[in-house]
Amino acid sequence: MQKLRLLLFSICWIAAVGQSAEPAAGKGTSPKLIRLAKIELSKNKFKKTKIGGLSGAFFIGDRLYALSDDRGRVNEPRFYVFKVKMKSEKSGLQVEVDPENVIFIKTGKEKKSAYLDGESFISLDEKTFLISSEGDNNHKPRREPRLFEIDPQGNFLKNWVLPKEIIPESTGMQKIGIGNNSGIEGLTLSADGLSVLAAVERPLVQDSDPEEHTVRFYEYDKTETTKVKSQYKYSLSNVGLFSGISEILSWKERKYFVLERGARLELSGQVYYDSALSLIDLNEIEKSEKHPGLLRKYSIEAQLGDENFETMAWGPAWGEYPRTLWILNDNNFSKIEKNVVLVYGVSEAPEKKNQ
Repeated sequence: MQKLRLLLFSICWIAAVGQSAEPAAGKGTSPKLIRLAKIELSKNKFKKTKIGGLSGAFFIGDRLYALSDDRGRVNEPRFYVFKVKMKSEKSGLQVEVDPENVIFIKTGKEKKSAYLDGESFISLDEKTFLISSEGDNNHKPRREPRLFEIDPQGNFLKNWVLPKEIIPESTGMQKIGIGNNSGIEGLTLSADGLSVLAAVERPLVQDSDPEEHTVRFYEYDKTETTKVKSQYKYSLSNVGLFSGISEILSWKERKYFVLERGARLELSGQVYYDSALSLIDLNEIEKSEKHPGLLRKYSIEAQLGDENFETMAWGPAWGEYPRTLWILNDNNFSKIEKNVVLVYGVSEAPEKKNQ
């Protein structure tokens, strides 16, 4: 953390960090978020493991499954199963999230599971989970990013085939592929359950352009994991230093939430985070010769706070809402950052298009 603070402090002196463009009214409807609750997990240790680094999540019933992005520095790669209770009080919705189990992940490829750097985590069905791993560009030779399936007991099932353009050269000067710690950060199953959308966190090395910050989205058929069905590009918002995608989540039809995050440094030396939430429709493509397949996006008003929010999931119904939106942060295993959960109800409002 101290090294990150010093790096951010240096950059702040030489780089101007602007704000995202003001949104303008668009056509149709978009989700409107109503915050129902904000909680901190009451426990940070469970069965001799440290709860933290929560970077991917989904629900099965009233159980919240959450992936830790620990590479093995604290404990072996793992995911947690939390039991969730939601009850009504005079002050509003009260939420309890208690750890029930921890499952260690066997990746099936490396000799040590500690090489896994899990970043996103979804359920294809109740017996098959999908994980994205960023690999490690700092290792020699470089460790490749991966998409792979596991069962609920953490056993490896199979790898998915990644597009060649996102895989770095194993050695030598890097000219293609993801940057270090900038792989597939977002995964989501489509609303009809037939396809998977994967989002790269930051521009690929070969896509780096100081004026055009675009990242790639890849769409797979759920049953055809050896090739990409469609590819899209998304223009990043300016939400601070190291801006990038932190998660995506299907909403309905071909529409998806996109969560972005960037860092900022206060004069006190403390690092905080800013986030932006947008809506995209895979059927709406901007006319762009430079970036064919550039997705049109619409802003969603959501005051998330200054935590490092990394994952979204649809949770249980509550009141008038047939499902709730859960947003979790990655506390980086910090002594001062807490494990935070936001719970929202979602209604519809007129869309606002980002300029």
